[in-house]
Amino acid sequence: MTTPASEPQSQTTHPPPPGGGDEAPSHHLMADLAREWATEIGQILDSRAQLTRRGLLATLAVTAAMLLLVGAHTYWKIRHGGSLIQEPWPAFAGVVALLCMIILVLRSAAAPRSAVTLTVYTALSILQLVAVLVNGLPATLMVPAALIFSHVMLSPSRSLWLAGVMIVGGGVGLLLFHPETPSELVTRSLGSQLSILLFMQLATRFWEKLLRRFHYLGREMSRVVAEMDIELNAAKVVDVESRLPNRLGFTLDATASLAGEHATPQALVVAFNLTKWQDSIASFGPTDQLDLLNQLVTQLRSGVGAGALLARGGAGEFWAMLPVTEGREIDAIRTLEILLADLQRPLTQLALAALTLPRMGFSRLPQDGTEMPTLMRKAEVALRAAERTAASRACGFHPSMEQQASDRTRLTRDISAAIKTDQFELFYQPILSAGGGLLLKAEGLIRWNHPQRGFLGPGQFIHLAEESDLIVDLTEWVIRAGVSQVRQWRRTLDPRFELSVNLPPQYLMRCIDPHSELLRRLDEIHVPPGAIVLEITEGAMLNLTPEMLSALNRLREIGFQIALDDFGVGYSSFGQLDKLPLDYLKLDKAFVDGLELLPKRRVVLEGVVQMAHALGFKIVAEGVELDAQRDWLTAMRCDYLQGYLFSKPIPVAELEAMGKARSPLGT
Repeated sequence: MTTPASEPQSQTTHPPPPGGGDEAPSHHLMADLAREWATEIGQILDSRAQLTRRGLLATLAVTAAMLLLVGAHTYWKIRHGGSLIQEPWPAFAGVVALLCMIILVLRSAAAPRSAVTLTVYTALSILQLVAVLVNGLPATLMVPAALIFSHVMLSPSRSLWLAGVMIVGGGVGLLLFHPETPSELVTRSLGSQLSILLFMQLATRFWEKLLRRFHYLGREMSRVVAEMDIELNAAKVVDVESRLPNRLGFTLDATASLAGEHATPQALVVAFNLTKWQDSIASFGPTDQLDLLNQLVTQLRSGVGAGALLARGGAGEFWAMLPVTEGREIDAIRTLEILLADLQRPLTQLALAALTLPRMGFSRLPQDGTEMPTLMRKAEVALRAAERTAASRACGFHPSMEQQASDRTRLTRDISAAIKTDQFELFYQPILSAGGGLLLKAEGLIRWNHPQRGFLGPGQFIHLAEESDLIVDLTEWVIRAGVSQVRQWRRTLDPRFELSVNLPPQYLMRCIDPHSELLRRLDEIHVPPGAIVLEITEGAMLNLTPEMLSALNRLREIGFQIALDDFGVGYSSFGQLDKLPLDYLKLDKAFVDGLELLPKRRVVLEGVVQMAHALGFKIVAEGVELDAQRDWLTAMRCDYLQGYLFSKPIPVAELEAMGKARSPLGT
């Protein structure tokens, strides 16, 4: 379907997107279909003669077939003793209808109101009347069909004349020649015929007005669809909120700048992601959010410079293309670094701050490609690398990044298959009491026995599981394996043995479901919830919602123990500890490192231990690797110690052997 010639040229200045238009929004197809539909309506309404002729041929064909069947039935009855006078009309009517159809097929260009059709329908009417006179009430069943056909082909006045002859003549004929016909049936027959006559008269007399009205509506529909199409053409390349080009608009504008005699020879294609933008403005009203967005756009425009293209791809996603003077790429990168530093500072509105936490990746023209889709894809690959490493600098694309991205995709796919084929294994790191060195606790740590890559630690795949939501399935696997194991150790080592497992935020809300895998498994093998310590990372506590806090309280009510893991890496607020339903604080290894050499750190740590005990928490110190660290932590009255000084994570059999030597039953 072509665009109307009257469509404004401002909406057609962009060249079609590279790659055959794959970037076009799918809603544009709806506009094309609607426009075609409206046009077809107009074409149909403009071809009344053709519509009438086709309808006539179809109705005559059906009528002829019906009458011929009735005629054949009549002939059969005559052959078996029937009377020719009794039922001759169906055969005659069928033959006449068939002849009419043949004539109209041969004269398909005949006008709908020609003398031929008038003659044909006059003959049909007379035949119908004779049939009524001869045959009585059964013949009147054909009158409604004759009324409809006559109104299709003749003018309303002529149709009314023929209808009057058939209805009045038929009624009189029934009364005079067939007085035995029940009056009720005669009344019903005449009533139905008059109703059809009234309807067809109204329809045909107002047909022209209806056609004009529908034709007008069709034109209006075409106009509205055309206007909608114009608006969609504008919306598909512009972000409504910021009035910047969107991703497609950026692709088109940047592609245009790479063509022609004034083409940009060198440039940086930059992908921004303001990772905290949407969360930080959620508490603002719509007007304040728009003001902050305008302020951000102004900052970005100023940062990239007047000669650069700037676009918005999503809530916190922006794009830019910076021209590069030959041999001065370092200047363009320095511009990006300055902008990145500016974006680190919060925007302010109504005495509140909006944080952005920006990440940035870029690709180079022409080194990394000469087409915009390729350059944008590689800029996004660099951006993802910057996000994974939490880089506070502009990250340039390197070919190895694509291989890494491919490996990550393949490994994520392997995780899903590994869960189903039971390729994972739980290792256990002992947690010893600080006073007597008894082994009553352990932490379950997952390992992956990959068929091709060998044994993989959690640092090599857990982050991929979290990004793809496979962490939920992985957590359920850990729960099934860990609960079974702690049940065995409560029998063989000590009835008080406890197992710690990491609980990702994505799984927290599932735990309180009465049908959750955790509760179902505990109930199934009769393990009390107190045997499980659920470890929540300090980073997850930073974004603790009221719903998550309620879920933690519910888990405590059920009987689980809760531990705050990685305490001391820089996220926690001491003022919030009293609000958390905790049993344990697990001091991060970074808190323990250097303890034997740094007196100030010992003072801080001793204060943390005292505060935790005052709040009713027990302390587990992680990362203990030296005897001096153990001695200092024991002197500070830490409750439990965990680290390579005692054991690295070990398989089940090794922990059982160690437990028998260090458990109260073993001693």
